[in-house]
Amino acid sequence: MSPILRIWLGFAALGAGLIHLALVIGAPPGLAVAFALLGAAEFAWGTFCFARDEPPLQRLALLFVLLPLVGWIVVLLAASALHSTDVTAALRPLPLVIATLLDTVVAVGLALRMRGRRRAEESGASEPEVEPAADEHPAAPASLASTARFLLGVGAGALVIAALTTTGLSATEAGSFPSVHELNLPGLHLH
Repeated sequence: MSPILRIWLGFAALGAGLIHLALVIGAPPGLAVAFALLGAAEFAWGTFCFARDEPPLQRLALLFVLLPLVGWIVVLLAASALHSTDVTAALRPLPLVIATLLDTVVAVGLALRMRGRRRAEESGASEPEVEPAADEHPAAPASLASTARFLLGVGAGALVIAALTTTGLSATEAGSFPSVHELNLPGLHLH
Protein backbone atom coordinates (compact mmCIF):
# COMPACT_ATOMS: atom_id res chain seq x y z
CA MET A 1 0.00 0.00 0.00
CA SER A 2 1.23 3.45 -0.83
CA PRO A 3 2.46 5.27 2.28
CA ILE A 4 0.46 8.34 1.24
CA LEU A 5 -2.78 6.36 0.97
CA ARG A 6 -2.10 4.65 4.31
CA ILE A 7 -1.52 8.04 5.96
CA TRP A 8 -4.70 9.45 4.38
CA LEU A 9 -6.65 6.49 5.77
CA GLY A 10 -5.14 7.20 9.18
CA PHE A 11 -6.08 10.88 8.96
CA ALA A 12 -9.64 10.01 7.89
CA ALA A 13 -10.05 7.54 10.77
CA LEU A 14 -8.67 10.09 13.26
CA GLY A 15 -11.06 12.75 11.95
CA ALA A 16 -14.09 10.47 12.14
CA GLY A 17 -13.02 9.36 15.62
CA LEU A 18 -12.72 12.94 16.84
CA ILE A 19 -16.16 13.80 15.50
CA HIS A 20 -17.73 10.72 17.08
CA LEU A 21 -16.06 11.53 20.41
CA ALA A 22 -17.36 15.12 20.22
CA LEU A 23 -20.89 13.81 19.56
CA VAL A 24 -20.87 12.14 22.99
CA ILE A 25 -21.65 15.54 24.53
CA GLY A 26 -25.39 16.08 24.39
CA ALA A 27 -26.25 12.61 23.07
CA PRO A 28 -28.72 10.33 24.88
CA PRO A 29 -26.89 7.83 27.15
CA GLY A 30 -27.19 4.84 24.79
CA LEU A 31 -25.94 6.80 21.80
CA ALA A 32 -23.25 8.47 23.91
CA VAL A 33 -21.76 5.07 24.76
CA ALA A 34 -21.92 4.01 21.09
CA PHE A 35 -20.27 7.27 19.97
CA ALA A 36 -17.54 6.94 22.63
CA LEU A 37 -16.69 3.34 21.74
CA LEU A 38 -16.77 3.99 18.01
CA GLY A 39 -14.73 7.19 18.30
CA ALA A 40 -12.09 5.54 20.49
CA ALA A 41 -11.81 2.57 18.12
CA GLU A 42 -11.47 4.84 15.05
CA PHE A 43 -8.92 7.02 16.80
CA ALA A 44 -6.83 4.01 17.86
CA TRP A 45 -7.00 2.42 14.39
CA GLY A 46 -6.02 5.70 12.73
CA THR A 47 -3.04 6.01 15.06
CA PHE A 48 -1.87 2.48 14.23
CA CYS A 49 -2.06 3.31 10.50
CA PHE A 50 0.83 5.72 11.01
CA ALA A 51 2.95 3.18 12.87
CA ARG A 52 2.73 0.23 10.46
CA ASP A 53 3.44 -0.46 6.82
CA GLU A 54 -0.08 -1.88 6.37
CA PRO A 55 -3.30 -0.73 8.03
CA PRO A 56 -4.04 -3.09 10.93
CA LEU A 57 -6.99 -5.50 11.05
CA GLN A 58 -8.22 -4.57 7.59
CA ARG A 59 -11.28 -6.83 7.42
CA LEU A 60 -12.43 -5.89 10.91
CA ALA A 61 -11.78 -2.22 10.20
CA LEU A 62 -13.87 -2.44 7.04
CA LEU A 63 -16.77 -3.77 9.11
CA PHE A 64 -16.35 -1.10 11.78
CA VAL A 65 -16.30 1.83 9.35
CA LEU A 66 -19.50 0.60 7.70
CA LEU A 67 -21.30 0.14 11.05
CA PRO A 68 -22.01 3.87 11.59
CA LEU A 69 -23.66 4.18 8.18
CA VAL A 70 -25.91 1.20 8.86
CA GLY A 71 -26.48 2.38 12.44
CA TRP A 72 -27.60 5.87 11.42
CA ILE A 73 -30.01 4.44 8.86
CA VAL A 74 -31.49 1.99 11.41
CA VAL A 75 -31.84 4.69 14.09
CA LEU A 76 -33.50 7.14 11.70
CA LEU A 77 -35.88 4.51 10.31
CA ALA A 78 -36.82 3.31 13.81
CA ALA A 79 -37.36 6.87 15.02
CA SER A 80 -39.58 7.73 12.07
CA ALA A 81 -41.54 4.47 12.43
CA LEU A 82 -42.11 5.18 16.12
CA HIS A 83 -42.76 8.88 15.45
CA SER A 84 -40.09 9.72 18.02
CA THR A 85 -38.32 13.03 17.73
CA ASP A 86 -36.24 12.63 20.92
CA VAL A 87 -33.54 10.55 19.26
CA THR A 88 -33.50 12.39 15.94
CA ALA A 89 -33.35 15.76 17.70
CA ALA A 90 -30.21 14.61 19.56
CA LEU A 91 -28.49 13.59 16.31
CA ARG A 92 -26.83 16.50 14.57
CA PRO A 93 -26.84 15.74 10.84
CA LEU A 94 -23.75 17.65 9.62
CA PRO A 95 -21.20 15.98 11.93
CA LEU A 96 -22.76 12.58 11.23
CA VAL A 97 -22.60 13.15 7.47
CA ILE A 98 -18.95 14.26 7.65
CA ALA A 99 -17.94 11.38 9.94
CA THR A 100 -19.73 8.94 7.64
CA LEU A 101 -17.96 10.48 4.62
CA LEU A 102 -14.59 10.01 6.33
CA ASP A 103 -15.53 6.43 7.27
CA THR A 104 -16.55 5.82 3.66
CA VAL A 105 -13.13 7.05 2.49
CA VAL A 106 -11.53 4.49 4.82
CA ALA A 107 -13.90 1.75 3.61
CA VAL A 108 -13.20 2.45 -0.07
CA GLY A 109 -9.43 2.58 0.51
CA LEU A 110 -9.46 -0.70 2.43
CA ALA A 111 -11.75 -2.40 -0.08
CA LEU A 112 -9.52 -1.39 -3.00
CA ARG A 113 -6.45 -2.62 -1.11
CA MET A 114 -8.04 -5.98 -0.28
CA ARG A 115 -9.32 -6.36 -3.85
CA GLY A 116 -5.87 -5.67 -5.29
CA ARG A 117 -4.27 -8.15 -2.93
CA ARG A 118 -6.87 -10.82 -3.80
CA ARG A 119 -6.30 -10.31 -7.53
CA ALA A 120 -2.56 -10.61 -7.08
CA GLU A 121 -3.00 -13.86 -5.14
CA GLU A 122 -5.39 -15.30 -7.75
CA SER A 123 -3.00 -14.56 -10.59
CA GLY A 124 -0.19 -16.18 -8.66
CA ALA A 125 1.81 -13.01 -8.51
CA SER A 126 2.83 -11.58 -5.22
CA GLU A 127 3.80 -8.06 -4.52
CA PRO A 128 7.39 -7.84 -5.73
CA GLU A 129 9.98 -6.88 -3.21
CA VAL A 130 12.57 -4.55 -4.61
CA GLU A 131 16.03 -5.55 -3.50
CA PRO A 132 18.69 -2.87 -3.37
CA ALA A 133 21.56 -3.02 -5.82
CA ALA A 134 24.85 -4.41 -4.53
CA ASP A 135 26.45 -0.97 -4.37
CA GLU A 136 23.36 0.71 -2.89
CA HIS A 137 22.76 0.83 0.84
CA PRO A 138 19.31 -0.58 1.82
CA ALA A 139 18.40 2.64 3.64
CA ALA A 140 19.61 5.01 0.92
CA PRO A 141 17.94 8.41 1.08
CA ALA A 142 15.12 9.04 -1.35
CA SER A 143 15.52 11.59 -4.07
CA LEU A 144 14.48 15.14 -3.38
CA ALA A 145 11.67 14.92 -5.95
CA SER A 146 10.12 11.81 -4.39
CA THR A 147 10.38 13.34 -0.92
CA ALA A 148 8.66 16.51 -2.17
CA ARG A 149 5.89 14.45 -3.80
CA PHE A 150 5.41 12.49 -0.59
CA LEU A 151 5.21 15.64 1.55
CA LEU A 152 2.85 17.36 -0.88
CA GLY A 153 0.60 14.30 -0.98
CA VAL A 154 0.50 13.98 2.80
CA GLY A 155 -0.03 17.73 3.19
CA ALA A 156 -2.87 17.86 0.68
CA GLY A 157 -4.65 14.96 2.34
CA ALA A 158 -4.14 16.49 5.77
CA LEU A 159 -5.61 19.82 4.63
CA VAL A 160 -8.72 18.26 3.11
CA ILE A 161 -9.37 15.96 6.06
CA ALA A 162 -8.63 18.74 8.59
CA ALA A 163 -11.10 21.05 6.83
CA LEU A 164 -13.80 18.37 6.91
CA THR A 165 -13.06 17.41 10.52
CA THR A 166 -13.03 21.02 11.73
CA THR A 167 -16.36 21.66 10.03
CA GLY A 168 -17.84 18.54 11.61
CA LEU A 169 -16.47 19.39 15.06
CA SER A 170 -17.81 22.93 14.92
CA ALA A 171 -21.31 21.59 14.25
CA THR A 172 -21.32 19.43 17.40
CA GLU A 173 -22.48 20.61 20.79
CA ALA A 174 -18.85 20.59 21.92
CA GLY A 175 -18.06 22.99 19.08
CA SER A 176 -20.79 25.39 20.12
CA PHE A 177 -19.17 26.14 23.51
CA PRO A 178 -17.29 29.45 23.69
CA SER A 179 -13.54 29.31 23.53
CA VAL A 180 -11.37 30.45 26.43
CA HIS A 181 -10.71 33.70 24.58
CA GLU A 182 -14.46 34.49 24.48
CA LEU A 183 -15.01 33.90 28.19
CA ASN A 184 -15.10 36.90 30.49
CA LEU A 185 -13.73 35.38 33.67
CA PRO A 186 -12.66 37.60 36.56
CA GLY A 187 -8.91 37.59 37.01
CA LEU A 188 -8.27 35.91 33.62
CA HIS A 189 -6.53 38.22 31.19
CA LEU A 190 -5.46 36.67 27.90
CA HIS A 191 -4.27 39.83 26.18
